[in-house]
Amino acid sequence: MTRAMDTPFNPIVIVQAVARNIVPLVGIFALHWSTGNVLLLYLLDTVLSMAVIFAGLMSSFAPPPDDEGVSGRINAIAGYVLAGLVVAAFLAVPLGTPVGIMLAASGFSFREAFNDSSLRVGALVQAATALWSYAQLYRKLRTHSPEQLKLYKRFGLVIMRWIVVVIATYFIIEILPPSEPVLVMLVVAYIAGSIAAEIAPDRFLRAVSPS
Repeated sequence: MTRAMDTPFNPIVIVQAVARNIVPLVGIFALHWSTGNVLLLYLLDTVLSMAVIFAGLMSSFAPPPDDEGVSGRINAIAGYVLAGLVVAAFLAVPLGTPVGIMLAASGFSFREAFNDSSLRVGALVQAATALWSYAQLYRKLRTHSPEQLKLYKRFGLVIMRWIVVVIATYFIIEILPPSEPVLVMLVVAYIAGSIAAEIAPDRFLRAVSPS
């Protein structure tokens, strides 16, 4: 989670953010994780994070009636989650296409990836984490407004850290042929965006967002 506002840089916070975010990069070099799988999981994390925020906004703007009982509330929550996933999946197409093309051109096999148990486990963990995040957000929205929880800013940080990868994709493809090192560069771009979003969210948004 990012801080509410930019403050003078705290070395401890920076070290913690770097250590937490470079784990996939260490896995790629030390444990031979698939770079393509890491990028797919980053994209999935982006999509699920957007879905959580969309579902939370929908539950805030159209809360379930209190007189419909537990079953009515469960149906309403399921509707929010489904709607959030649909909207996020729609946005995932333009966001994921540039990286998907880069993966395919580098020789990455999507069929082998989807048959990879480690990718499936990672996807399940992310899905469970997203569901837990939505449950926490749903409870908070019962007593706080989206503005108080800074949901719009959180959405901006989520999508802009992936935009860093998209920008890097278009920039790199002009000078280097698709390859494993290029995919590693995209992982580094996402890590850099994530670290910047954590330690200086406002500066990061100003730097990445069009003026």
